Amino acid sequence: IDGEKMSKGYNNTIEIFEEPPSVRKKVMRIVTDSRPMDLPKDPDTDPLYQLYSLFVGDAQRDVMAAKYRAGGFGYGEVKKALAEVAVGYFDEARAKRQDLAAHPNLVREISPRHDLGALLKLRRMLKAEKEQFPTPVIVHTHSSKAGILGRVASRLAGIPIVVHTFHGFGFNDFQTPLVRRAYILAEKITGWLTDGFIFVSRANMAKAEQLGIGKKSQYHLIRSGIALDEFKPRPLDLAAKKKELGVGPGKLVTMVSNLKPQKNPLDFARVADLVLKEVPDAWFVLCGDGELRPELEQLVKELGMSERFKLAGWRRDIPEILWASDLLILTSLWEGLPRVYPQAMAAGLAIVGTRVDGGPEAVIDGENGYLLEPRDFKGIARRVVELLKDDEQRKKMGLRGLELAREFDIVKMVRDQERLYERLLRERGLEN
Repeated sequence: IDGEKMSKGYNNTIEIFEEPPSVRKKVMRIVTDSRPMDLPKDPDTDPLYQLYSLFVGDAQRDVMAAKYRAGGFGYGEVKKALAEVAVGYFDEARAKRQDLAAHPNLVREISPRHDLGALLKLRRMLKAEKEQFPTPVIVHTHSSKAGILGRVASRLAGIPIVVHTFHGFGFNDFQTPLVRRAYILAEKITGWLTDGFIFVSRANMAKAEQLGIGKKSQYHLIRSGIALDEFKPRPLDLAAKKKELGVGPGKLVTMVSNLKPQKNPLDFARVADLVLKEVPDAWFVLCGDGELRPELEQLVKELGMSERFKLAGWRRDIPEILWASDLLILTSLWEGLPRVYPQAMAAGLAIVGTRVDGGPEAVIDGENGYLLEPRDFKGIARRVVELLKDDEQRKKMGLRGLELAREFDIVKMVRDQERLYERLLRERGLEN
């Protein structure tokens, strides 16, 4: 981005929009880091420090995408992203630019001491930015913790316009009732402080309306976009890539996710175990890392498939890995709308995943893949076996995915966000 390669082998192209912004504005984005508090923060002691960047959540990716693709060529004035605990994903950009700020108190876990410190720090930073910048300041928050603290801090600092994106919710059906109710209440309260809500899926939008979070008139559907060209299939030495992954001849089934409870990676191993009984020459690769890795490694060992099941860790070559794959799997228990779905679609892959939240809005069951209920690893395995044995159907679904991926263009995402900002400015008489 900005003329440099962000990841090995790929250029992020920047498209110039036909419509220049009508108002010079400053957009400040607030997002939490995906890493737990207890991971080391020093690049000398943390082996994930540099490689974490490609596998943080969609909220963090959207911040950087909008920042560079808008600010990089003057479409909008995205001057500062408050990427709190900006380790790994943001440090590469921060080393090259001076408009990323980090504060170690804004962490994903609930921590009264850290949360209060983050709130006070954010208020000071936002107030200072508002006083220094002569034109309207917009705060755009992402993720649950940053969304709650960021919106409160914004109002305390007198920020005129506050936008929040839901990349899924901080609450889910797998939490205790008390924790879930607490998160819902917090979202309702901060909803009163929000001028516009962005949802990445219609399912999340419907759930927010059902729970009384904000007003329906404030809702906007803007997909979490990807750089489609980066994933468009192109020539690749498949044998060399598979050898690099430790994979031999045979079909390759891939999952791209972090290894945390939400993604349910142990079910991927259970799927692999069942599939190998029917398709013994299949291979399985999981790209990502996280807290469940030791448990996953133990399960793979117990199932006796260490040779066929590869844990690739954090990777910078996901497009190439998808091109070398025959099928994508995702075993998540809950999601907003997983970005790996449109990535796989843009790469021409059929998908077998779980029917959660916005998943059905990307994967149309029976057209570009199959969706099963969460934890139904046996059903997922049956569909995987079916597609691995039917090359024609699998390729047909992959081609259909290529067609459907157009909706998830990152350029459209940035353009739609810019239009929302300008609409909110007009509604408050700040366009001049």
